[in-house]
Amino acid sequence: MRCRPLLTLLPALFAQCTPMIRVGEIAPCATDGAPHDSLADAVPDAGADALVDVTDAGADVTDAPTDASDASDASDASAPRITRTLSVYITNSTSNDLAVFDVDDAGGLRRTQTISTGETPYGITLDRDGRHAYVANATANRVTLYDVDPRSGALRESATTAFIGASHVSLHPSGRWAFVTAFAPGDRLGSFAVDPVSGALSATGSSLTAMTSPFNSAVDVTGRFVFFATSRAPFNVWSARVDVGTGALNMASTTPAGTTPRNLTVDPTGRFVYVANIGAGTITQYTIDRSTGALTAGTSASVASPRGLAFSSSGRTLYASSYDADLTGYVATISVDAVTGALGTITRAPTGGRQTFAVSVDPTGRFLFAVNVDSDDVRAFAIDPSTEALTAARAPVSCGDGPVAVTAIERVVVER
Repeated sequence: MRCRPLLTLLPALFAQCTPMIRVGEIAPCATDGAPHDSLADAVPDAGADALVDVTDAGADVTDAPTDASDASDASDASAPRITRTLSVYITNSTSNDLAVFDVDDAGGLRRTQTISTGETPYGITLDRDGRHAYVANATANRVTLYDVDPRSGALRESATTAFIGASHVSLHPSGRWAFVTAFAPGDRLGSFAVDPVSGALSATGSSLTAMTSPFNSAVDVTGRFVFFATSRAPFNVWSARVDVGTGALNMASTTPAGTTPRNLTVDPTGRFVYVANIGAGTITQYTIDRSTGALTAGTSASVASPRGLAFSSSGRTLYASSYDADLTGYVATISVDAVTGALGTITRAPTGGRQTFAVSVDPTGRFLFAVNVDSDDVRAFAIDPSTEALTAARAPVSCGDGPVAVTAIERVVVER
């Protein structure tokens, strides 16, 4: 019997089995964890459902059972076999490659692929269907597009797009637009159209310039605004209005930030922005004006050398990468007030590595992954479903030289 893979989004298939591929960000559970969309009329940056259905292409209706016994046997035989696998993707900025891992039910990591990429890969972002991955190569001055194999999770390079100093790609909730930040000498935020089939990027002709090394950006859940911070003085957090029809960008507001702001993320409700200020050793909360995009500073939490940020699936907890002066790595677990967005109690979970650089929560909400740039490894943590506290799942695993970004995808294959 010959089988053929089929990747589809048809609602009729959803009625037969659970939603299939869910993507986590690099994003917001994005490059460092893309947040889940809480608004019914918005599509999340990452996490849309897809399905890999392997069916018999050569079945003949004359083979149908002729009695009840045969019908029962056929029913049992036709029951689909569903396989769920978590895959983790890591960019290694020194060895200039990507590492792909499968994750078992206990959080164990098994490397399945290492693939070379352009010089100095920073952010990695998966699209909402889990079909494509975007890697920003800062020294190679480009964004590299990869096709994701729906069965294995393996990556295959398919296209590149020139962009000087590219450091991160964020995707519009509609999937139509991509926004790319650029370190010096690029010093800008660019807007690109996304081909709905190939995932390839093409410049819209709209970009924001004359800024100082924006590192990453985050789009709010409505798709109306994109936020980013400039990591060289003057230190600010910015908001830009997005034309949802053309992808064009127009500056909306500028607000002072702490020293050396790097990564930022939007909370799952789309009401707050959180900015990691490396030099200040703080994470600052900002309230979003939903009509103008303007930001108002709120609470701050003290976290040593914060960089990567990721929300739990509930939005009640913010996780941040952290490390002490001796480079001992931690993940800071910070409670978040559901009403005000204020940052509260902080606990620390040691990663067992040095210089914890980035974190990501998987789409199922079961695991957090943390990469350590100085010890060149990754560690998985189990997330308590009630308290959202972290427990180290296994020992750190080597992942390549200089890991700086991590994201995850859940692949679900249905075989008939």
